[in-house]
Amino acid sequence: MQLPTLILTVATLLFPACASACVVPFIVLNGVNYAFRLQVQSPTHPSIDGRYVNFVGVGTPGDYRSVLAPAGAAMRVGFRDKKLSLAGMKHTAYLQSGGGSEQRVSFVIAPSTPLQVMARYACDENDKQQLVLVPLDAAGESGGKQFCVKKKAGEYGLYVKPLDDKGEISNQCSKHR
Repeated sequence: MQLPTLILTVATLLFPACASACVVPFIVLNGVNYAFRLQVQSPTHPSIDGRYVNFVGVGTPGDYRSVLAPAGAAMRVGFRDKKLSLAGMKHTAYLQSGGGSEQRVSFVIAPSTPLQVMARYACDENDKQQLVLVPLDAAGESGGKQFCVKKKAGEYGLYVKPLDDKGEISNQCSKHR
């Protein structure tokens, strides 16, 4: 099933618009000082729009993979030094290979290659301020990767994939049967 690329927002940072116009402040590069929930934003696909990212324990005790609610358990995420971690735990986000160009976002203790992200402020379709997370490439630069949602084995998961060959957002994870 093909779904569009999403904007991954930090749910607890949705602020009311100021005087009917959204004001976008500075870029947050390294992190924020509080835990939050991740939320999918994809208005053109109501089946996933507004759903929260939850987590399911897998494999080694304490390893978690990302899924969309209502599956999994609600957990807050921290963002520090360009890395995401499960709040109150030592689990850091990394990209789990899955036999394709997309890699699932999962959390383990001390991954060899953690997922790096940056955050920037933006305005949503309702003119409200939000914080948007953007995955970084291997060199720590933005612009080479994007978040996407893919349905695999009956559940929706959060993935990261490269931009298409033209450097544009292609608005979908690849099709898997």
